[in-house]
Amino acid sequence: LKLELSWGHSTLVKKNPQYIYKNTAPYKKMNILFVCQDTRMSSIASVYFNKMSKKHISLCAGSSVGLKKDFPLYLAVVKCMDEDGYDLSRRKRKQLTPQRINWADKIIYLAEKKELPEELQNSEKVTLWKIKDAKGKFPIFYVKMRDKIKKEVKNLIEDLE
Repeated sequence: LKLELSWGHSTLVKKNPQYIYKNTAPYKKMNILFVCQDTRMSSIASVYFNKMSKKHISLCAGSSVGLKKDFPLYLAVVKCMDEDGYDLSRRKRKQLTPQRINWADKIIYLAEKKELPEELQNSEKVTLWKIKDAKGKFPIFYVKMRDKIKKEVKNLIEDLE
């Protein structure tokens, strides 16, 4: 590892992206996985998180995407985020997999506890955010949920950083 010292105030490790050094104390870069049933709300959360966080990264997944894996995101999500300056038109739906679960240091499930998939039910990594499912809802509902998710993401980042 190559170290650069700045008179004891901070240490930077260039070849180890797993750690970020601040005031000579290492902080682990967190991998956050946002999950909902079909990637509607988790996509929104992941986009905001990756834009706002300077230290951590996120992915999103749906617990019941099934055969629609790699299909484009729902048009209502794309339009809702476009209104806030984010282009999700090329994004695809991703299924929750064991690999994504293992990758994550923290999993945020955006739904009710009763909808939590079996593979996440006993995980200590999981935090529930009570975000209502947008399936079949009007566009204004997406905007309300988007704004709620944005606030939750901001709070999460403040807690992590």
